[in-house]
Amino acid sequence: MAGAAAACIVHLVHRSAAQRDHAPDTSGTAGTSTTAGASGAAAPSGGALTTLLTATGILALVAVIVLSVLVDSYHKPWLYQGGLAVVAALIALLASVLCTDRGPLVKLLSGKIITEIGQLSYSIYLLHLPIYWLLQKGQPDIKPWALLIVGGGLTWFLSLLLHYVVTERLRLRDWRPLRAVPLLAVTCLAVTAGAYYLPAVTEQGMRPDGKPLVVTAGDSLANDLATTLSGHGKGFAVIDGGIAGCGLMGADRVKDRQNLVVENSDECRRSVETWADLLREHQPQSVVVHVGWDATLQDVKGDGVWMSPATRTSAAATPSASRPRWTSGAKRVRRCRSC
Repeated sequence: MAGAAAACIVHLVHRSAAQRDHAPDTSGTAGTSTTAGASGAAAPSGGALTTLLTATGILALVAVIVLSVLVDSYHKPWLYQGGLAVVAALIALLASVLCTDRGPLVKLLSGKIITEIGQLSYSIYLLHLPIYWLLQKGQPDIKPWALLIVGGGLTWFLSLLLHYVVTERLRLRDWRPLRAVPLLAVTCLAVTAGAYYLPAVTEQGMRPDGKPLVVTAGDSLANDLATTLSGHGKGFAVIDGGIAGCGLMGADRVKDRQNLVVENSDECRRSVETWADLLREHQPQSVVVHVGWDATLQDVKGDGVWMSPATRTSAAATPSASRPRWTSGAKRVRRCRSC
């Protein structure tokens, strides 16, 4: 993608320079006009090249659309075996073709409506999820078609405002270093501070004093359970102990239904100790555990022996140093089971 972008920039700069060099002289001198006319007459038509570029662009576009339709789940193994790289290469090829300014495909995708959508696309991308979330939060029973119409309309309108009222004005301003550098530094500091402090503030807000304490444990769904308990379970204080992509077994590797083997991170390998320490430190009244990730095959010891919750030896295979800490912590709380 970076190479294609660089190629486009070089081509556009070269084309702009060529257009300046061959532009007619508006001063009215006959010699310059004659030279420009001769240059235009001698230029090749490039019909064969245009046909080749158009065919290449159409094939790349069709391939991207077909691959997008075929993928109905992000669990498809081929996505992580070069598939994503192939899609990125096809998009880069299409972008390179569109930088040439030749052929019917370029004209089709250069229409006013298409270019308007392209200009607004990033603003739409940024805004559509929070708008849909707010609509569903305010109207939990909203129909999908209503969400699409109302949410899509609001997204489009706010994207227009964001693009033309804010970003375009900022882009067209004369950004001198003395003004741009301090503003950029302040913005980076504000984003960094927000990323550091906001999660802590949110976490603290989930734990009001005087309410029974609940700890969630398990994979990323445990994060959702914590959010739900905090937002709808008004009688609880919640500590979110969910770790994305990590099961309770603390395995070295996992294997999904498509037999795709995934190496666990160090955080996942230490997850049993992490949750045991969480229980010991906070002494919760209840623990909500999600074991969905543990339903996959687990290589607990890293010896190539794949086990599941149905394997009789899986409990015995749990690392001996961490098993007593988890069980001793769990004995202090009332167990909650969910299906």
